[in-house]
Amino acid sequence: MVHRRERGDAVTRREPTKYEEHKLGLARLTSSVRDGLRDGLTIAAVMAKHPGVSKRFVEEQRAYLKQTEGLADTRRTGTGAEVARLTALGWSAQEIADKLTVSRWTVYIHRRKQNNV
Repeated sequence: MVHRRERGDAVTRREPTKYEEHKLGLARLTSSVRDGLRDGLTIAAVMAKHPGVSKRFVEEQRAYLKQTEGLADTRRTGTGAEVARLTALGWSAQEIADKLTVSRWTVYIHRRKQNNV
């Protein structure tokens, strides 16, 4: 015999399974990371906001938003231009590296790229 619910019957809610809780948490995290990227946060800023998130996960979300919504690339740019400007002013590679908080090797790489162009 099939039990039919009457109007007055209460609907009982079951507790979500561990898998359902995990899926819901992941969906919330994905949404929050995407919102941060839409707001213009850098990958490092998103990772700082969500300490358990890997760089790869954030990069995948950025790539997804770029493909689906045409999100502009908010990764840090302008380091090469700043290296060129400071080099023209006569700064040493170590001084530039200290100012821009990059390694001396990064300064050398930018200088090499500028000489090849």
